[in-house]
Amino acid sequence: MKIELWYDAVATETDIRINGYPVEKNDAFGFLYPVRNYPVQSWLYPIGSWKGLEHQIENLSPDEKVDLVFYGRECDYVDIEKCLSKSPKINLSFHKWDSCKKYNDLLSNLYNTLNNNCTTLKNLCLALQLENASPTCEVTADSSSGWMYRIFNDIDFAKAEYEQNKCCYFIHESFFTDYNKAEMLLQLTRSLKIPADA
Repeated sequence: MKIELWYDAVATETDIRINGYPVEKNDAFGFLYPVRNYPVQSWLYPIGSWKGLEHQIENLSPDEKVDLVFYGRECDYVDIEKCLSKSPKINLSFHKWDSCKKYNDLLSNLYNTLNNNCTTLKNLCLALQLENASPTCEVTADSSSGWMYRIFNDIDFAKAEYEQNKCCYFIHESFFTDYNKAEMLLQLTRSLKIPADA
């Protein structure tokens, strides 16, 4: 049996494939389905009703050896190796896979799409290009069109949350002083009325 773990460290999710087929919620390997949306380190060892990856693999294939191939970062593979290297039934191998590349490609494609579309989108591209050149710009809607709002701190965030009528929010890096700020952004996108805006 061959198990492949394609770990995306950016999205903290794992594409799990067994003998080339993705794990589905209701198939024989469905017990692996829920854990795929968590950081890989959180489901290597037993916790609560989860018996740990080694136990699950050994129960999955009690009479045959398992080739487990991990695709991802080396630092994550080191954790998997510590967890599974003592099992004589599991043959581990590692392939470096840069999941960030797909995001770089997506952003590049998005930029090209924005750059080749309507005036409002071209304005967004221009704003993104000029933002570092003018970090002290006022945190208000763009005066010419009223379509963009810049967020630098908690006060700006509160104003943005109150207004909820802009079609684009520019979040400056100075806003991210701790992890909770990312949760605040989720709150903002959930509050928008049109899903496309989020």
